[in-house]
Amino acid sequence: MTVPGCIAEHHPLSAYAAIGIGGRARYFAAVASMHDLQQAASFARERQLPVYVLGRGSNVLIQDDVVQGVVVVLSGAFKEMSFQPGIGTVTTGAGVPLIKLGAALARRGYAGCAYMGVIPGSVGGAVRMNAGTGPEQEIACHLMRVRVFDPVRIEESWLEKGQLQFSYRQSILSRMPRIVLEAIFRLPDQPESVQGQALADIKALFARRRAVQPHSRQTFGSTFKNPAAEHAAGWYLERAGMKGMRCGGAMVSPEHANWIINTGCARSDEVKELIEKCQARVLEKFSIVLEREVVYVPEDMGTALNPR
Repeated sequence: MTVPGCIAEHHPLSAYAAIGIGGRARYFAAVASMHDLQQAASFARERQLPVYVLGRGSNVLIQDDVVQGVVVVLSGAFKEMSFQPGIGTVTTGAGVPLIKLGAALARRGYAGCAYMGVIPGSVGGAVRMNAGTGPEQEIACHLMRVRVFDPVRIEESWLEKGQLQFSYRQSILSRMPRIVLEAIFRLPDQPESVQGQALADIKALFARRRAVQPHSRQTFGSTFKNPAAEHAAGWYLERAGMKGMRCGGAMVSPEHANWIINTGCARSDEVKELIEKCQARVLEKFSIVLEREVVYVPEDMGTALNPR
């Protein structure tokens, strides 16, 4: 099989990671339709290559070397969104930015989804990792079902919320070779008393987050999941003396110890080294194991996962 027209070779990837780090994809496909996606998957299957899907890159660390496989980014039809108020649902493509969905819900007066309006990343990645800002404010609270694609069998299927096995910052999709294509969410109640309040909720939540988070544009967001302990990950990292710690061009933010920033020239191996130092310091001082929220590409990715 010749290389399909939707696939480019040796495509740079750093622009697809929020932290601005990454090498090149051996093959890269910006797919705008199911036909494109099927072509890319058939090409990968014929050449026995893994398929990796990138969302908006908010929680990924891409290796500096060539990523051997087919790296897919969803565009076109996968970035469409439609409301069905008559049946109380909204349908979104997996490539829709979660912030865009949150803002659209707020403009229509739907309360209870402010968290969507402040979390960077795509809908597909947010579903995969059950993104949220707290136990009552996460994807599992509103998702109904998802349409997924198996790149090995080249077939689509639907998964209901109960099949996704949601838990803190993960779902069964983290362990399944499936690409999220589309998600259907239940619309929250829309009483007249909250008309105009939903956008204010997003602005307030965004302001609170901005007050404590670094202003650097090249960062993952949270590096580690919050442990099942008394405090959040950042609390332990700060008291372990990690604020301002550097490995080459990678630095733990002086503003928030659970954020690592690229000072302009960081390499992926420097970020990994800094992450390991953070984990080692917290383990030594508090006997707590910090689990990464950041996904390493390609090491952590099974075939066809959707990082944010």
